[in-house]
Amino acid sequence: METIHDKSYKTLFSSPLSVQQLCEGFLPHAIHSSLDFSTLQKKPGNYITPALRDLYQDVVWAVDFNDGKRRVPLYLCLLLSKDKLPPVLPIVLYSGKPPWNVATRMQDIMAAVPKLLRAFQPQLSYFLIDEHRLTQEAFEQAPELLPDTLLLNHVDNTEEFSACGFYNG
Repeated sequence: METIHDKSYKTLFSSPLSVQQLCEGFLPHAIHSSLDFSTLQKKPGNYITPALRDLYQDVVWAVDFNDGKRRVPLYLCLLLSKDKLPPVLPIVLYSGKPPWNVATRMQDIMAAVPKLLRAFQPQLSYFLIDEHRLTQEAFEQAPELLPDTLLLNHVDNTEEFSACGFYNG
């Protein structure tokens, strides 16, 4: 259950000035001095299922990070936690035609990370769903509408879309 404190923190950190002050007050100087606070942009932070809302609410901001050599976009994810965070299962849903041949470790597919931030990067692997390589058996075992929904991703025109049975316009 969301408490008044959860709402207060979420409201507080919905302000760019509060986020800037949090960073300047608590992050190492080398990190916060590399952030261009004029570029702060609030992002949607509702990544958690309703059942977990009583544990924490996320507040996500995008900001430019300048490591002296280059500027890179950076997401500041404020996880407002009262307890342990739940496990994470990253899933990549790939719909491209060439076979997916990218490493399955998140750190291998993320943009280059400035040295100052490397210690804070997640060490995760992801589960790949490569739509063009799914077997007939996988489609047959999927919930009823999922195969049709995935098929819509590969329709090039309204005639093909109509033939799928989802469009009457």
